[in-house]
Amino acid sequence: MKRIILAVLLLPILSACQTMKGVGDWLGGDSAPAKPTVTCAAVLAPDQMTTSTIAKGDTPMELQATLRLKVGDIGCEKTDTGLRQTVAVTLVATKGPALKDKKLSAGFFAAVVDPDSNVTAKKLYQTTFHFDGDVKTTEDFNLVFNLTAEQAARSSIYLGFRPADEHTGEHQ
Repeated sequence: MKRIILAVLLLPILSACQTMKGVGDWLGGDSAPAKPTVTCAAVLAPDQMTTSTIAKGDTPMELQATLRLKVGDIGCEKTDTGLRQTVAVTLVATKGPALKDKKLSAGFFAAVVDPDSNVTAKKLYQTTFHFDGDVKTTEDFNLVFNLTAEQAARSSIYLGFRPADEHTGEHQ
């Protein structure tokens, strides 16, 4: 009878151990120490910066292509000097009626911006889309940023298309 009463009394305590972090944690034992948290820089890709059209004129028949920049997975890992942040980017190009070639060059940028709106780092990326009978094609990029912990906590990463050259309509 004493065993049944003891089991009934211990059951809520053992249940509490399981709902916490586990018996080992509750008893101060066998779990690995928690990893320190890493603060990633915010990744911003405003709509007005992630859609672009390339045209030789103002009519729909002069449209060469429409470009769209999409942000995918974002990752951060601690390094000896701060952190490494990765950003997956996909560019999607849709062929317009005025594009006569099977390829199109376009560029986009990534900029690290501090809280005072100063650009502290900037990189330009260039790619060539190949339309082998396709109306839509994509190019994937994996961008890497090596930041100090302070930069990551206080800065933002902006992504977008570079403006088209006003004279040629070409993206640089």
